[in-house]
Amino acid sequence: MSPTAEPVRRPGRPRSEAKYTAILGAAAELFLADGYTRTSMDGIAKRAGVSKQTVYGHFADKAALFSAVVAEARSGDESALGRLPETPGSHLPAIRAELSAFLDKNLQIALSPKVSALRRLMISEIAHHRELRWFWTEGAPQVARARLAAYLATADAAQLLRVEDPDETAGQMIALSGSEGQLASRYGTATFTAADRKAIVDRTIRLFLRALAP
Repeated sequence: MSPTAEPVRRPGRPRSEAKYTAILGAAAELFLADGYTRTSMDGIAKRAGVSKQTVYGHFADKAALFSAVVAEARSGDESALGRLPETPGSHLPAIRAELSAFLDKNLQIALSPKVSALRRLMISEIAHHRELRWFWTEGAPQVARARLAAYLATADAAQLLRVEDPDETAGQMIALSGSEGQLASRYGTATFTAADRKAIVDRTIRLFLRALAP
């Protein structure tokens, strides 16, 4: 996680968790609705129902608050990620079903309205806030990749699949389904149904199982 993602606590000013939560929520709403440049600390304070001084009591500046909004969103993603069984199914249909449920859940999170809006905002701002590069590789994306890699390694050890590099294969599988989903949904700006998501997941798994099946 970026070192700037945590709010800055001012000396002698104990942090109010309720106000912190209100500020973070207000900032997220305004950043996603109006973008980074058009969002002001005054506007955030007004939306949160606190003074501007209170906002600065929690966050050093708008950049620190922006980083905290991103960190909060990613931590929420991580808690909702799909999971895989420790022991893969004993035959390909079972493995297909387990992989399908996992990729579908993670794609659902990645293409949710909030995460899609946040991704669009990151694309427009990352050149100016290089500390946000961690958004693309750490947090939820890394957790999902690690879970899938562990599953593939176990399946390889049990000779259910042939996976030379579980981590690389996991990254490719997630990247393929994710990038196709983003393009199909126009980065969250076009209608995208559960059936559309399932079709992408099915194509991804069919492709990889053809290569990985023993």
